Amino acid sequence: TDNNIELFIVDVESARTRQLTDHPAPDGHAKFSRDGKKIIFNSQRDDEGKPGLTVFERNYEIYEMNVDGTGLKRLTNYHEWDTYPSYSPDGSKILWRRILDDSSAPRKYNSEIFVMNADGSDMRNLTNSKFFDGYPEWSPDGKRIIFSSSRHGETTDHLQLFVMNADGSDVQQITWNKAGE
Repeated sequence: TDNNIELFIVDVESARTRQLTDHPAPDGHAKFSRDGKKIIFNSQRDDEGKPGLTVFERNYEIYEMNVDGTGLKRLTNYHEWDTYPSYSPDGSKILWRRILDDSSAPRKYNSEIFVMNADGSDMRNLTNSKFFDGYPEWSPDGKRIIFSSSRHGETTDHLQLFVMNADGSDVQQITWNKAGE
């Protein structure tokens, strides 16, 4: 199976498509900065030299580039997955999901929500929960973050939605659906 995923951009007026990345490792979960000048995404390109690893064993990192594909910059450097990045509405912060090794967690790894400055500095874990916390997104005003979690006993196949302040405080559950609903 070809696991190579590349990033493209389409000019809406001309319908012309231009490839932005060209690498044997998958690039994905791309998002534009609010000003439209940058693109943030995750990639497995740092693990390309390790033979025999499957796509699920390879490491993901967060990268940023200019909207034309130039100026590629790696923002994270961690031995597990850093995925689902997004810029804050004011462009000053980046929110993402990180997989941590955790022998006390139900699956021996732990998905947490992190935030950092847009330049990659000052990384902080916002959730600090032994359960799965993932798929974060900023509120339009940047004051709140919505995310999925299994923190009330759900499985990673059945998650609830939560919101919290942008600093990780005041976590509130906002859905209570039952599996199969």
